[in-house]
Amino acid sequence: MKKIVLYALFSGLIVVFLGLIVNSKESIEVSVDYGINEYFKMDTNGPFYISISNNGEDFEGFIELETGEKNTGTIYRQEMSFPKGTTREATFFIPVNIHLKEPVVIRVKNHQGEIITTTRYEINHQKVIENELAIGVLTDDPIASLNYFETTIALNESKRNTRLIEIDHTHLPVESVALESLDVLIINNYNTSILNNNQYDSMMEWVDNGGLLILGTGSSHNRTLSVFNDTDLPISIKGTQIITTDFNIHNFESIELESIKVVQEGFETVFDELITLIPRNDGQIILVAFDLEPLNHSEEKESFTNAFFSNQQDITPPDYILRTEHESIKNRLEGIFLIAPTAQMPSLYFLMFLLLVYAFLAGPITYKIVKKGNIRNWLWVIVPILSFVFVGVIYIYGKDTRISQPFINRVNFITLGEETGDVTSYISPISMKSQDLTLTFTNNDFPRMWHDTFTLYDGSVLEGISKNEGEKSVMTYEENNTIIHVKNINRFTPNIIETTEKVDASEQNLYVDIIYDGDYINGTITNELGYTIEDAFFWSKGLFANIGDIEEGVNEISEEVIVIIGSTTQHINEQLFPMELAISKDIKRYEKQTMRQRRDIIETMHFHKNFVPSNESRIIGFSNEKKDESDIEINNQIPIEHNVNVVIKNFDLDYNGGQVIQFPLQYFYPWVPLSSENPYASSLHDVRVLRNIKEQNIRFELDPAIEIIEIGFEIPTIEGQVFNPYEDFEGQVYIYNFGSEEYEAFDYKNETIKGGYLQEIIDDTHIFGEMNVKVITNQDTSSKDIVIPVIEVKGRRK
Repeated sequence: MKKIVLYALFSGLIVVFLGLIVNSKESIEVSVDYGINEYFKMDTNGPFYISISNNGEDFEGFIELETGEKNTGTIYRQEMSFPKGTTREATFFIPVNIHLKEPVVIRVKNHQGEIITTTRYEINHQKVIENELAIGVLTDDPIASLNYFETTIALNESKRNTRLIEIDHTHLPVESVALESLDVLIINNYNTSILNNNQYDSMMEWVDNGGLLILGTGSSHNRTLSVFNDTDLPISIKGTQIITTDFNIHNFESIELESIKVVQEGFETVFDELITLIPRNDGQIILVAFDLEPLNHSEEKESFTNAFFSNQQDITPPDYILRTEHESIKNRLEGIFLIAPTAQMPSLYFLMFLLLVYAFLAGPITYKIVKKGNIRNWLWVIVPILSFVFVGVIYIYGKDTRISQPFINRVNFITLGEETGDVTSYISPISMKSQDLTLTFTNNDFPRMWHDTFTLYDGSVLEGISKNEGEKSVMTYEENNTIIHVKNINRFTPNIIETTEKVDASEQNLYVDIIYDGDYINGTITNELGYTIEDAFFWSKGLFANIGDIEEGVNEISEEVIVIIGSTTQHINEQLFPMELAISKDIKRYEKQTMRQRRDIIETMHFHKNFVPSNESRIIGFSNEKKDESDIEINNQIPIEHNVNVVIKNFDLDYNGGQVIQFPLQYFYPWVPLSSENPYASSLHDVRVLRNIKEQNIRFELDPAIEIIEIGFEIPTIEGQVFNPYEDFEGQVYIYNFGSEEYEAFDYKNETIKGGYLQEIIDDTHIFGEMNVKVITNQDTSSKDIVIPVIEVKGRRK
């Protein structure tokens, strides 16, 4: 017997010893690559590519990547097998934020949790792009030949520096999310046929999601365009030609270029018709008819760059703006998620009735029992029994209103195109008590999580609210699922997780056919979504109409349009959900909750730029839905899910069938160039004002699709709650004449601009016609905001 025990013990020691040999540090080699040629952009999801070479024996285990080693962070984990003599690869998408200032810790473990090897890897912080426009460049020319794209440009009312990132096909990722580190991608004189299908698809998906792809052509067009199919690039080329052009840029010295002859239909062209703009969902392909390298030899190259990017105002804003918006969205979402739409609560009046019944019955019943049974000594038993009975009645009656299991609140922002839709979901798993949560997502969801540490985008809001500082959330990537394990979540705390997906909208969509005649919108909206859209409204550049519910099928629309200037979301909310209804005793509690929730959602949409003046026309509405089974698991159980769908349908508005109308104030929005001394545009509830300055240049962008008949000036009236004192502008207005190249005084109170003078004061070389105005006042702008005039346009939509 002793021999058997000794033999078993000896065998066990051998197994342990061999395991240590198999899993020794020397048998494992770890290599790391990250970003796009090691470049990251703040507040995006950057890729880490990890390779593990096993020179020892086979073993099963996993790779871990930890951020924020010394602080609250996240552990990303992927399980895999490690056969002898093989190299395994794993890709993790890590939120780029302040946690990456610490080394990233990479561990290889076996299934027993034993660490085989640990590698600490520090990224190059000089290659973390912050507040700059990130421009990737694929070219076989020296990157210095495109250095004129690395400059300071005016973009989104701010001055932005650009950063060129040299890449080749080995750096171009196969996942579109990895391309988030780029705002712009330039391909010029590069053989794109070496790109594989996954790289091409990810590049096109990145464009769909808002990327700007610039294709330089000229004599090398066959190389640059070789990978693009006719669907993605619906143009044809009929040879090349030598041209001389100034790009229709004022004071630009002409240059000789070799240009392709582009044949296309329906796409807008700019810069002397040498640049074709091909929109794709939220992004754009810009086809340049010439090779971009020769411009490097022109003294006017920076003028071209500034003029080029001045037409691209939809590029990502600076990071500090994104962070401010991110924090504002998070605060709104927390308020939305705290309104848990559960079963309807019992009426307060009914509860008071039960209380009165108890008060009136408990005494007589007790008295009768005591008198009849002559058992006064049992009062201490009888009274509690009656109380327990009463509490039991309330408990049984309210059983459907109690929350006993974690549930999910979800807000889906559904933006519908013609054939596809983009869905951004904000998901909040909510627990009734402090406990560990394990959330299981399908890999198609690609969950990304928020937290409030440093108010930056990071691995998870969940670990940020964990009770014990230093505890890590663990995100495990399996073959079909992503599992997030969070320690000790605080009860009833909204935990925000974001997912994005593209959906097929070819059969389930909204079809809008309405006309704006200057006073009303009239027409039809056909709802084929399969559910009613509630509290719908129309919005287009300051025009608003309350539509109400859009039932399934064809809906006839005839609604008065009002103009909203200033405090946009406040006015929309008051039109849809007046405050007197929110406090009315006639409105049921759950209806008030729905109103409050939708008010917060509209505020959230403001930060998503749904109501900025440059927006196209859209129909927006809501739909609430309770799902008995979520597609997300919590602790291996399927929870109830409360959905709020926000449906956004963009469409081309018919302006009075092409007849002349008076466009509302603020339809042509006044853009204000910023300076380093004044990094924020001065505005008061979306109305431009003079604040601490007496002179201001203003740029009005005039839609080329509108034939302008007459332009006048008007001072907008600010409505809504205003805390700053303000007064109307009194002073001089000057209009820039592109013919004389001077600002000319204009009597804005008594005159209008029409006829030939329109051609002199509108620069039509940009995508948007440009009208430049200067205002000067002697009013006190230090103690009051001075509301500046805006243009009032009469014209027709072409």
